Amino acid sequence: HMQQEAFNQRAVTISAWIKPEAVDRRQAFVGRRFSEASAPFILSIHEGRIVFEAAETSGKWAYNVRSPAVVKPGQWQHLAAVIEEDKGVRLYLSGQEVLRSEAKGKLAANSEPLVIGREAWAANPSDAPRGPTFYRGLMGPIKIWARALEAQEIAAECASGKP
Repeated sequence: HMQQEAFNQRAVTISAWIKPEAVDRRQAFVGRRFSEASAPFILSIHEGRIVFEAAETSGKWAYNVRSPAVVKPGQWQHLAAVIEEDKGVRLYLSGQEVLRSEAKGKLAANSEPLVIGREAWAANPSDAPRGPTFYRGLMGPIKIWARALEAQEIAAECASGKP
């Protein structure tokens, strides 16, 4: 029960170093679901863009966002996502904010495991059955905080160096 509580929070920051082989489809980094359940956070890329998804308690995916900034294949990059309940989401690529969105609603809680490198939903209709989908590439340290990091803290995480 303690472990589940640790990942059902009002604010979460996720950071990861990634070096994807390719960026042509949906690939997951860190998520709070193994099945197709409502979740308080899922960080992935889709067609090269950073995708962050989170549902609120009614099941509506009110916090979903997709960055304009594009992740590149074959090189190390630092990703970070910050979600704050009733405030919204911030996304960072290489220490720089690339997206900020506002959203309201109590974050969904679930009893799903914390999953790295796999997502329940493939997002491509041609992928029958629908999922799961897996990350292809290298991943450096993944860090998760039960609070919203400030921009300068994320920049410092990025500046601390590639894996």
